[in-house]
Amino acid sequence: MSSPSAKPFLDVMRSRHSIRQATKTERNLGNNPSHALSFSNNDYLGLSQHPKVKQAGRQSIHEHGTGSQAARLLAPNYPEYQRLEEALAGWKLTEKSLLFSAGYLTPLGVIPALASAPDTVVIEKNAHACLFDGAKLSNAKIRIFNRRDPQDLFQVLQLTRKLNPQGKILIVTESLHSMDGDLLPLKEIVDLKEEFAAWLLLDEAH
Repeated sequence: MSSPSAKPFLDVMRSRHSIRQATKTERNLGNNPSHALSFSNNDYLGLSQHPKVKQAGRQSIHEHGTGSQAARLLAPNYPEYQRLEEALAGWKLTEKSLLFSAGYLTPLGVIPALASAPDTVVIEKNAHACLFDGAKLSNAKIRIFNRRDPQDLFQVLQLTRKLNPQGKILIVTESLHSMDGDLLPLKEIVDLKEEFAAWLLLDEAH
């Protein structure tokens, strides 16, 4: 039951038809799912239904139970986590990798670790909401640039470096835009990063 103080707000929301409720859906891809790709979820290749993946899940439950019981910093930090991170680092040809429990949480943890006051986060104006949330959590100054216009980024970086000659600048954007599907002019942005001694955080989720 809602409190009396919430009733006027809820009445307004109802009048706007803004009261939302999840509906039960059990859609599938029909009789030949191997001939289709589903882009309505994150299981594009249907790996959640692959027999080997299911068997690995059953084996993991048998060995470890249905949950990790706590954060990795406390206990337990299962060896499977480390093996997966090492495999991902080898695949991406990088020194280390770090797993997060959800894609949205990644920039919320990474951006505040890389930037803080009095640094500056220079973020693309139509970047995914999780990148903006990470930038806000960092407490760094936020400046916006247009991803389709390297000259705009140049001007933003030029002003930022002028106002804060020694401060850290973190450029945040996506290699493939999550909403529009257009590709980042990566070479130009990397060149500008080098010119202004900035850091670049590139979201490649899409």
